[in-house]
Amino acid sequence: MKRTDIPASPPMGLPHLEEGKQQYQLTRALPAEDEHIMKEKVNYMDQVLSAHLPGEDAEANLIHTIVQQIEQERDILRVDELSARWNLHTRKLQRLFKQYVGISPKTVIQLYRLQNAAECMERGLACDLGKLSQDLGYHDQSHFIKDFKSIIGSTPEEYMQLSLSLLTDSGGGGS
Repeated sequence: MKRTDIPASPPMGLPHLEEGKQQYQLTRALPAEDEHIMKEKVNYMDQVLSAHLPGEDAEANLIHTIVQQIEQERDILRVDELSARWNLHTRKLQRLFKQYVGISPKTVIQLYRLQNAAECMERGLACDLGKLSQDLGYHDQSHFIKDFKSIIGSTPEEYMQLSLSLLTDSGGGGS
């Protein structure tokens, strides 16, 4: 859906911009002038550029909505759960994620869950790593620790200790 309502002639002082022209000398075409004339020029350029915007992409909007759901609904732990919720074949979901997000839905889910774990630790809520790893869909704690360290940069224990020291330093009144 492209806009084709480009004015027939540009406002005073602007050259006529033809379809297909690749370079526009905007610095020369838009000198500092009267505010009214400048607004006309900005409106004209807005119409010219808007006519070349791509149309709405339904698949991009769908993927954006799915990513928002992954972020907000912490119980989504597996790609097949996501596929079922959206009535999409798993392979199609993977292809769309690769195309629009650049990484797999599994990786997006993992990143958000590890972020959730780190946030819990920062608030001092996650002391039982076995239970936390199980709640995040890991079958064993060692895989959780490995993934956490690869994404966050430290083990969960180190992260909790750092978070606790930061909490006590900031809450204790300082030096």
